[in-house]
Amino acid sequence: MRGCTQSLPSVSLSASSTFRRHAPRKLPASTRRAPFTDYRELFGKVDAVSLAVPTVDHARIGVDLLEHGIDVLVEKPIASQRGTGASFD
Repeated sequence: MRGCTQSLPSVSLSASSTFRRHAPRKLPASTRRAPFTDYRELFGKVDAVSLAVPTVDHARIGVDLLEHGIDVLVEKPIASQRGTGASFD
């Protein structure tokens, strides 16, 4: 994600969330913020996310983010089972 934001001057990486409570990834020093351990902490704090979680969680988390007004870029595949991806409609 960092490479993407560097090529878009109007975009900044402002938060990170991880399932790995024991080893959250570090963000660049410019963000000055510790990673969240629950994606729901991002509600109301970000405009968009790049969703990179296990495929089985794409639909559940992606739809939840969309329902809270957050734009979502989902890595491939969008869902682990046929039809699950339709929940993004």
